Amino acid sequence: FSGGPDMRVAVSSVADPPIFSFDRKVGESTGGVNPGIRLAEDPRTGAMWVIWGRRLVDLGGGVKTMTYMVNRSTDGGNTWPLGGGSGVIAAVGDSTQPTPKFGTVNALLGGTHHANVDPTTGDLYYVYGKRDPGTGNDRLAIKKISSDGGGGLVLGTEHFVTGQVEAAVPQVAVLDNGVVGVFYYTFDGFSGDDFPIFTAHLALSEDEGASFTDYDLLTFLSSAQDSCPGDSCNRQRVLGDYMNMVNVGNCFYGSFTGNGAPFGRPVSNHDPIFFKTCVGPELSVPDQLSFGDVCQGDSVIDELNVCNTGTENLIVESIVPSDSQFTVTGYDFPLSISPDFCFPVDITYTPDSGVAVNADVVIVSNDDDSPTTVDLFGNSPLADINTFIADSGDFGEVCSGLYHDLNLTIQNDGACGLEIDNMSITGVNASDFDLPDGSFAGTIIEPGNSLLVPVRFAPANFTDPSPRTATVNVNSSTENGGNLATDQTPIQGTVPPPDINAWMADSGDFGAVCKGDFRDLDLNILNQGRCDLTISEINSFWNLVVVPDDLDLPLVLSPDASVQVPLRFAPEVCFDEPVVSAIQILSDDPDEGNVQIPISGVSPCPNLVIDPGALSGDFAFPATVVDTEGTLGCYSERTTVLRNSGDCPLTIGAIDAADADFTVMQPTFFPIILPSGEETLEVTVRFTPQAAGDPLFPDETLGLLTVTSDDPDASGEAELCGEGVTQSGIRVLATDITSGVPIIIDSVDSMTVKSKGKGIPGPINLQFTDVEPNMTTVCGNDVHWHLDLETLPAVATEGGGGNKSSYTVKAMEGNLQDSQNFSLNQCEFREFQLQLKSDDGGDSGICLLKDKGEACDTDAECCSGKCKGPDGRKTCK
Repeated sequence: FSGGPDMRVAVSSVADPPIFSFDRKVGESTGGVNPGIRLAEDPRTGAMWVIWGRRLVDLGGGVKTMTYMVNRSTDGGNTWPLGGGSGVIAAVGDSTQPTPKFGTVNALLGGTHHANVDPTTGDLYYVYGKRDPGTGNDRLAIKKISSDGGGGLVLGTEHFVTGQVEAAVPQVAVLDNGVVGVFYYTFDGFSGDDFPIFTAHLALSEDEGASFTDYDLLTFLSSAQDSCPGDSCNRQRVLGDYMNMVNVGNCFYGSFTGNGAPFGRPVSNHDPIFFKTCVGPELSVPDQLSFGDVCQGDSVIDELNVCNTGTENLIVESIVPSDSQFTVTGYDFPLSISPDFCFPVDITYTPDSGVAVNADVVIVSNDDDSPTTVDLFGNSPLADINTFIADSGDFGEVCSGLYHDLNLTIQNDGACGLEIDNMSITGVNASDFDLPDGSFAGTIIEPGNSLLVPVRFAPANFTDPSPRTATVNVNSSTENGGNLATDQTPIQGTVPPPDINAWMADSGDFGAVCKGDFRDLDLNILNQGRCDLTISEINSFWNLVVVPDDLDLPLVLSPDASVQVPLRFAPEVCFDEPVVSAIQILSDDPDEGNVQIPISGVSPCPNLVIDPGALSGDFAFPATVVDTEGTLGCYSERTTVLRNSGDCPLTIGAIDAADADFTVMQPTFFPIILPSGEETLEVTVRFTPQAAGDPLFPDETLGLLTVTSDDPDASGEAELCGEGVTQSGIRVLATDITSGVPIIIDSVDSMTVKSKGKGIPGPINLQFTDVEPNMTTVCGNDVHWHLDLETLPAVATEGGGGNKSSYTVKAMEGNLQDSQNFSLNQCEFREFQLQLKSDDGGDSGICLLKDKGEACDTDAECCSGKCKGPDGRKTCK
């Protein structure tokens, strides 16, 4: 709060939503203080008052001298003329606003002053904070401000509202009779566990603010402590800046922040608290009295507490009920009731009819709101008949010539006696039912008691399976009262009906049936009753199980007769999870007219297996020369196998390779039916790479094999992977085998590749020094090499006179060396492992690789470094 802010008031015409057409400056405040601007209305004239605070002097130690300002507008907020438009000083007082915090937890940011208008005289009552210089207590003072009749003000004498207390957050209101009320808080110290204690007060003055009588509204603990003990923070406010209090008639109504714990809240919390305080006598009575149930001839007395919650004696002139069934006797009126006292008045209810009565009692007193009424409720209840019968009145199946008894219970659920007048049985089949001799007339059933009456079902003969129905009628009345409505209890019995028994062969389980095939199971139906059974419908809830079209319905079965109905399960699609459904049989069996028999079945799906599941890794295509024009005839092939591990045949509709680098060579004619079991289908895929990468570095080409089949769960995909090379060439790895185990040499002193012979190619002499090993992953396999040459020309392998040619590759590392001679055709890419050993005639080492004649896949597996032969049958040379 720095600088000198303008105090402004915005004015709106009567509109919804408000339209603020202009605002006016009403004065100025100062820095270092919250001005706490407030408005007050004169309800007689519409004049508006505005108040605020200004800092006059800073006395140090957090104490400031305040001027409490006031201005007024009598023309709807257009002009504010007092003090030349800047307002006038209404009062001066010291204040500790805004620090230290009130009670250590509530910064007084505008919470030290308030004003309101006397609705009768138009005088303004201005309450403000005033620090006692002797005690240092922040007390509250009040001034009455009146109009001088010429546009000016008359400032009344200052009076203290409070005693020597720490007070803040005032709220003032004035009753129509001139009583001034001031709400405020006091800080009363700390609890044993250092929580601030506050009390909410209401001070009343009947002499225009000259003196006050103080009333405690609520003493409570703050639910919070100082948020920054030892610091000068001034923003914590557990109570707030202002509360609210208004005047209605001779009563003050207000709300304030307090702790809900004294009102039963289970935890300490700051809650809104409402209060009402009236001046003068104030009659307080309950809204209603309820006398409950009273039988005719009885009386009940209830107590009406007539209380005075005002401040003066309450004079009760009369208490008169509006209905003669309620009486008030034995009191001498008028009654005088002192403040805060309740006088009990007995009211007697003597019902004279069996109906509920709603009346009131009228209280005439010196309360301003007199007369006051209290609702009176009484009821003279009837007896309440309630009947029920065992098994809900159903006698079940009874053959002709026999009988069955059930007890009818007649219960009195009312509050007065129940008298039975007579009993009877009526209805279409009344002759099949009997009551004991006599009508039970005159029997009295006390409240809460009951009477058992046996009812007999004795059918003469069987006619149809429909229940025989009738009604037991009980005529009754309230004891010593009027008649009650006839109570009727329905009853029924049945002559034995037909009895269906139905079941399915194999418990309704059709088992596993492949799509396109079928299986039949018999539905068996037996009438095990004593009457004919009529079957009207047989329905299948599963569309894959069908009822014969030529079944003649309705079908009538005599007692102990049976029928077999063949049901067919013919699946058109496969499904691996068994389906459970039902066959419905509708008949005239009253107990089982809708029989549902479980059926189930499954149509197993084929299961496509691709083995191996990917032509990659161990099954990847070897390094293959790129031959996009097809002039060299370079390619490689791999084979995978398709199997059907399901229980039903597999239909293969197509087999495709998704990339131009790969082609399915066989099979080529579709569809192919693959039975379940061990039968297999070989699929040959050709790899003809369309491009190669770095000619000095291995790379891979990926593809996808797709098998289209009627297996709904199979992906039908297998990864394809091969290595494309630019042209014929070699990949050489040099190892040291002096230990008997090949060890890759970290750096080879020299490596050479030379051609031999006069034929193609021309002389080639490639020399490399300090050759380091390399490693990469191709198609999931680790590849190691020292030389990777994908651009060596093919050699001449035919002709005489020295026209044949070949290559020699050699590696030397110190006194270790090895070499290989090899030919190279135009589609060939060879991989060598040169196994270096000493050439000084000493121990040449023991090779732990494969010996001559052992099966191999690559040169690197062999001690000789040579793996020869057709795919699948290569051996070490």
